[in-house]
Amino acid sequence: MGKPINYWLEFEGFIALAQKAVDLGCEIMKAELSEADTTVITVSRDPDIITDDENIWYFFHLPEAGEIELTIGDNGAHINNPFEKCNNSIMEAGFSRILKDEKRIRRAKLFLPDGIKNKSSVYIKRPESIEKMYRSIARYLKKLAPYTEITRYKIFPDGGREPFQVKEYVSPHCFKMWKNEGFSLGI
Repeated sequence: MGKPINYWLEFEGFIALAQKAVDLGCEIMKAELSEADTTVITVSRDPDIITDDENIWYFFHLPEAGEIELTIGDNGAHINNPFEKCNNSIMEAGFSRILKDEKRIRRAKLFLPDGIKNKSSVYIKRPESIEKMYRSIARYLKKLAPYTEITRYKIFPDGGREPFQVKEYVSPHCFKMWKNEGFSLGI
């Protein structure tokens, strides 16, 4: 488990969130799958490493919560699974992909794992420092993508449907696309 916050936030909003994370002491980890099926990691304090490529994942790394173990090779830095070696010092983050052809906006999330099991299967809880950092970044995220109540529908096999309210975090840009331009807020 962990602490997830699901949200809809466009690329430019994510750049602002990443800058806030950097200002608070985090590094940005850019993880992309290489041709050799390893994850190529780029670590920087510059949000300019963020691109809108949908095959790339982003994490905020807090160095004081633990170091990242990287293997440096001819093709750059590699780590087989970012969650295995540095789980207690990173949080997953991202931006919503706007799929214009489908008129759909994909949901993104800010996620902080509870902890990890080491090689001896001993559970290690995440450090308080990253918990505190997560709360600060989450507060800023909620300013970029404010709380919004959205009506969703439970669909029944007989074709009937029942409305229910859900709490979501949607940026003004994504909200406008949803309300005025007919985009759906998808998963």
